[in-house]
Amino acid sequence: MAIDGHLFTENLSSVDRELRRSKEEFIKEHFVRYTKPTFPPAWKTLETVSFGTLSKLYGNFSIKADKKQVAVDFGVPQHEFMISWLESLTSLRNFCAHHSRIWNRRYAVKPQMPRRMQGGNWLTDFSFPPDKLYPQLSCIAYLLISIDPQNTFTTEFKALLGKYTSVDPSAMGFVKDWQNEPLWK
Repeated sequence: MAIDGHLFTENLSSVDRELRRSKEEFIKEHFVRYTKPTFPPAWKTLETVSFGTLSKLYGNFSIKADKKQVAVDFGVPQHEFMISWLESLTSLRNFCAHHSRIWNRRYAVKPQMPRRMQGGNWLTDFSFPPDKLYPQLSCIAYLLISIDPQNTFTTEFKALLGKYTSVDPSAMGFVKDWQNEPLWK
């Protein structure tokens, strides 16, 4: 069930369009073999839909317990935070996909930043501007750690900034001494 019936219908239309235009062999094969039900199983369907559609689907869940469970599975304390993260990351993804400037812009869609997170791998200094890139990168780093604690995102990001020393992290909203934040260590 969905909170908003109109949005649910739009979401289904988006999913259908994205499935139909997919060039993935497993989707093509599915439609050759099966005509019912309308959509392939979720594990196939969700492989093909855009990040924006996933964000909208999650935000429109009517059962709060389901929203909460998804957030908990990613180590996010409340589903409201997860919704704001997905919305802001969808916006960031779209800027990246359209080759827009991301490093020193102000973002209209901002992630809500909880003061505490599971496991202690989070931020302690919240003096950053909420409409800059740093909070979004922090959300990405946290989600990646929750998926794969051995991921190398933070290491590679710090190396990238080390390589391009002319880039000022403060222009992206990074706080002083950000490298020593538990999330970025």
